[in-house]
Amino acid sequence: MTADSPSEQEPGLAALFALLSTSIPGIPEGLHYPRQLRRIAELAGIPIEPEYDLDAYLADLRKRLYGADAGDAAGEGESADAEREDEGAAAQWGMLCPSPVEADVEPVADLRDGLAAALAEPDGARRAEMLNGMSQQYGLFPAVDDEGRPRVLPTRHDVVSCLAAVLIPAAMLLAPAERRERMRTCADLECGTLFLDRTHSARRRYCSAKCTSRASTRRHRERRAGTATDGRGLGPG
Repeated sequence: MTADSPSEQEPGLAALFALLSTSIPGIPEGLHYPRQLRRIAELAGIPIEPEYDLDAYLADLRKRLYGADAGDAAGEGESADAEREDEGAAAQWGMLCPSPVEADVEPVADLRDGLAAALAEPDGARRAEMLNGMSQQYGLFPAVDDEGRPRVLPTRHDVVSCLAAVLIPAAMLLAPAERRERMRTCADLECGTLFLDRTHSARRRYCSAKCTSRASTRRHRERRAGTATDGRGLGPG
């Protein structure tokens, strides 16, 4: 486990930081697309309904019209296996999150802004009030799964509520001032991701070894470029 990765006792921290920073590889800055919500849900370990699959729909239609041949039967077996896996994940988590659509983006952005405001609140009593209020707002309640493990589940079955059930408890883990003080923004100019600095010195600047290496390479190139420029500026005296 890396210094900034969530432990088993801190589910949702990676997803929370991804949402707060809204800096996801391959996606423009900001929260604009349903695929960003899907990525955040995946980071949070939330099982999601499969996206609409035209090929699967056509295969099902052919089976209904012409009957199942050997190829269809094999595909059906694979689909059944995938469906059983989804059902198992949903049973452990409590439900299957709907597949995100464009209409879900704005509500999740509101959730993000509420979490950011609560974590930025300097007064501890007010911060607790804001997070507890969000828990009520999204209808969250404590529960246990079939193995007796604690869960927080939403009363509403929509994307923002499913995300809130993981992200609000994760934000509550960061509510103590000493933990919030260790929240950092990656110093790499190409990243800017939020992370939790767990180092003893509390002086970590980059979210990952990749960003540390990239920044080091950039500084090295800048020094070489500066040296070359200085050299060209020298001439006979």
